[in-house]
Amino acid sequence: FSDATVPAVIALDAMKVSSSNLYNGFFNGEYRQGSMKTVTYKDDDELCKDIKAALEATFKNGFGTKTLNQPLNKHLTDWGIKQYLTEIGYTSFDDVKDCD
Repeated sequence: FSDATVPAVIALDAMKVSSSNLYNGFFNGEYRQGSMKTVTYKDDDELCKDIKAALEATFKNGFGTKTLNQPLNKHLTDWGIKQYLTEIGYTSFDDVKDCD
């Protein structure tokens, strides 16, 4: 990912449509780190820039690189996680073992 602008816009739009609570949490700064926690974003553009930076940092070594200790919900909504797990063969969250 050298430029994650498009995925960031898609992620932001998906949050708005599929999970207004998640979007509101992000917009209100609940997921920011350190001293910025709970500092509200001034607009969607500022939030989108942070999402873009997070995506680029996560995938800076490309998609072929294995990154350990990354929770599925770092960049996916619950709906996105469920869809991903279904695509790889799970039928419910209960099927996923803690070690998976």
